[in-house]
Amino acid sequence: MSKTASVLFALFATTIVLLAPISSFARSSYDEARLYKSSQDSKGAVLVKAEAEGDPTKGMGVFQANCAACHGTEGKGNGPAAAALDPKPRNLSDADYVSRLSNDHLVKVITDGGASVGKSPMMAAWGGILSKDDILNVIAYIRKDICKCEYKGK
Repeated sequence: MSKTASVLFALFATTIVLLAPISSFARSSYDEARLYKSSQDSKGAVLVKAEAEGDPTKGMGVFQANCAACHGTEGKGNGPAAAALDPKPRNLSDADYVSRLSNDHLVKVITDGGASVGKSPMMAAWGGILSKDDILNVIAYIRKDICKCEYKGK
């Protein structure tokens, strides 16, 4: 490869790396709309409800590939990247805590990041990277295999 081609390739690669988070953010807003079903109550208020279905088997692969670095392979918040994070990632195996989180809340956190729900901005927004199905599958995996819990309401 010529020197000019090498420089152009390096410039192109750097541009892609720098623009990826921006495109992920833009896609996040678009994809978020696909994650929710809307309806109206008797007074006309819009009700937003996340789809609650997912495949925990598929979710396990997505979790291990994308979430385990911070949350750990068992979801205990002790992944290899957790050492560098302050605050530390949540322990998703804590059934008492996770059973108080609705699927809507979990979709929002995973899609838009921790800051979107008043939590740590260290929790990245995954909505531009993971599909709607991936997110729902991860939630199903967390519920079935990590916390072994369901949402119990407030």
